[in-house]
Amino acid sequence: MNTNKPALHTNAKIKYLARWSDSASIGVIKKIKNTTSALSENGYQAEHEIIAKDGVTGHLLLPLAILACRADILIIRSTAFSMLLCSLPMLIQRLMGAKIVIDVPTPLVSVLEEIKGSKKTKLKKIFLRLLVKLNYPLALYPAHRIIQYSEESARFSFGTKGKTILGGNGIDVSSIELRKDEKDKPANLITLIGVAALEEWHGYDRVIQGISDYYKNNTVQKININFIIVGSGGAETRLKAMVRDLDVSQYVSFKGTLHGIALTEAFNQADVAIASLGLHRIGLYKASVLKSREYLARGFPILVSSEDPDIPATLEFVYKSKGDDSAIDIENLIGWYDSYAKKGSTAESIREYAAQNVDYKRKVNMFVSEL
Repeated sequence: MNTNKPALHTNAKIKYLARWSDSASIGVIKKIKNTTSALSENGYQAEHEIIAKDGVTGHLLLPLAILACRADILIIRSTAFSMLLCSLPMLIQRLMGAKIVIDVPTPLVSVLEEIKGSKKTKLKKIFLRLLVKLNYPLALYPAHRIIQYSEESARFSFGTKGKTILGGNGIDVSSIELRKDEKDKPANLITLIGVAALEEWHGYDRVIQGISDYYKNNTVQKININFIIVGSGGAETRLKAMVRDLDVSQYVSFKGTLHGIALTEAFNQADVAIASLGLHRIGLYKASVLKSREYLARGFPILVSSEDPDIPATLEFVYKSKGDDSAIDIENLIGWYDSYAKKGSTAESIREYAAQNVDYKRKVNMFVSEL
């Protein structure tokens, strides 16, 4: 795939349309903006329109926005429950000569698992799961190209495999600050950090249990382990109760949601960053996790549990754990980190890997190449 020049004519117009609320996740909006920014830098006229209306209104406004759009390529972020409403507008756009690309951020089989594991009423779960099944894969048929970030089930990929690309998420490496080691950190301390919206699929309970096991089984520790948790979310209450019940409060700290200097200071205390360790809970064993990429851009070695198309587990700065609910083996992690540290890898070299492999400028042409 050629990533050095536009796949379409010079100044081809691209419009990225999405329905997303600011209150849901600012990370999604940042991803959309970075995508169009990178496409513009690659030679296109790219812009985005984010429909921030919640409820039924937002679901109705997206198909209307598709119908009103005038562009050479329309990139549409899929919605789990109302994408079928966009099918006719997409077909009309095809007849008018536009190319249609559907960006599917999460495999639909995982969406079903998320609904199943949510705290919604049984009746609402049934209704939402039914909506997903009614929408897909039929809603994907008008697309010229479908972008997926993990493998989809056969049921939801029926009839679409020939136009589906399994891609990796991109980030704007230049916008992320490189970490700086605190000069006064104790030599016998390894600090882990996890930054997330704290849901069950982040799997931080596996680290907490691992820390508890480590201190119980090693009465004399040559190396101490701390875990900084940044963020708030649905799993927060359970995680805090787990820390309290396992009596590891002195090793695990909850910082809440941090931004700016406060977030930078938290990162600068850490040695290893924790990616999502519970993706198997929503049926994912291969995924393109944004957080992993952001950690690499900051220069962190990372702890992962799923396969990633851009970040193989064979890299010296990647520690791969099992994709299950088992506790993280902290003693083994310490051994790995000691070996990693002796190799002399630097934060700058990890960041350079991110710049070469997961930066938006190198990833976004999957949306447009050879259309």
